[in-house]
Amino acid sequence: MTASDSENPGQSTNTRRERKFIHFTLIPMTYTELLLMLLRKSFVAICPMKQQQPPFSKSYDLDATCDYHGGVKGHSTERCFPLKYKVHSLINVRWLTFKEDKPSIENNPLLGHEKTSTNAIEVREKGLVRKVSEI
Repeated sequence: MTASDSENPGQSTNTRRERKFIHFTLIPMTYTELLLMLLRKSFVAICPMKQQQPPFSKSYDLDATCDYHGGVKGHSTERCFPLKYKVHSLINVRWLTFKEDKPSIENNPLLGHEKTSTNAIEVREKGLVRKVSEI
């Protein structure tokens, strides 16, 4: 028995794992849709999981099933953290990317427009035309 053991009898060293909070990248589709694509590309495989037994965790959802875990009940594919971590890692190593909905000249520069410039801008005052014959 060490000196520290005698100071704190009955207490063990901290064996709980600390959880790191990860901001998952927003994806432009559901995880269910993405899972089907990842399976077709062989980026992931179904990971069957044993059915949980009582007592259930607070997050356990009796009505939800997870396709990534072979249809096991307890959580949905959309709330499957192992799948989210897998997608996160595929994005980090750039095996998985998503195209932007909005054009970006930083990410998608227009071809053939590298050396353009604007020399002058002409501004004309236009009045309200009331007769078609004046056009």
